[in-house]
Amino acid sequence: MQIDPIIKKTVAEMQKSVPVKLTLVLSGSHPSERTYYKGKLLSDIDITILNNIGILYRKRLKEIAEKYSTQDVHIDTDIASPQLIKNNYSIFTLELKRNATVLAGKKSKLAKIRVTPETLPKWEGLRALFQKLMMSAYNKKGIDRIYLNAKLYFAIVDAFLCFNRNYKVRYEDRMKEVPRLNLPRELEEKILIAYQFKLNRLKDDRKLKKIADTNEARKYVLKYIGFFLRKYLNNDKPAIENIMLIRKKYPVRIYRNNLFYIHCPVKYLPKVSIIHFNPILFIECALTNDYRPLRIFLARPPRNFAELSEAYFSYPSLIIRSDRQILGRRLV
Repeated sequence: MQIDPIIKKTVAEMQKSVPVKLTLVLSGSHPSERTYYKGKLLSDIDITILNNIGILYRKRLKEIAEKYSTQDVHIDTDIASPQLIKNNYSIFTLELKRNATVLAGKKSKLAKIRVTPETLPKWEGLRALFQKLMMSAYNKKGIDRIYLNAKLYFAIVDAFLCFNRNYKVRYEDRMKEVPRLNLPRELEEKILIAYQFKLNRLKDDRKLKKIADTNEARKYVLKYIGFFLRKYLNNDKPAIENIMLIRKKYPVRIYRNNLFYIHCPVKYLPKVSIIHFNPILFIECALTNDYRPLRIFLARPPRNFAELSEAYFSYPSLIIRSDRQILGRRLV
């Protein structure tokens, strides 16, 4: 499958189609870790666009990505401000710094990112679990559903590595850490199958049945959300009680009639940071299967887990200073 020519055509048209200079970065999985199954590419091709005003051209850039996407290759785009990602302490920016490839523009913009595995907030581990739990409601079938399930298992490892200040940007390196985590044997087996699948090393496809059950994968994620909330708050309370504790500690923000949470505790925020929507209340609803608390924030509260996930991903992000002043809004 010829992927590189598609990427080159996409990048060339993006550069020609907007009147500003863009730094275009191949993010996401390293090219050597793209996942294939029977000739089908399962991994997205992620292109991150670095430009302080690139958001003004978001629609046009997405249209170009969709133009060059095919049934076999899906190109996804994200836009970020170089000034903001420099001070953003997240898994996303760490992977940009250490794992991304600059396709066009200035390589120096990635070198300026400050986050390291040692300074990555522990909260990022919980955020990874929250996000993958919500993603599990995507309408995927067959091998695409199994690939999505694999990401749920990866999130458990991500959380451990974030809490240990030892996050690795490559899947292969994260897989090597799994035996050191002292996980239950059955869970460790499922996680290793997920990594072997991701890295195209699974010799027996029948093993995929072990990670084919989405509900089972969700239960593991919910279990470790509870585990890491207890570690984070240094208590032995149930997950739902700790969710409520965090909601009290980091209260709801109402901004333009929308609901927002601080992405992570203020002590981890640099002077300026992109703060993504935090699904604390949404996770509470997922844990209790009761969506009524969302009625005061949403005109049409979700009726089931799938609609809950859709609502979570539809919210914009805020740009917030460490003194909690809202500077603006970034569409996602």
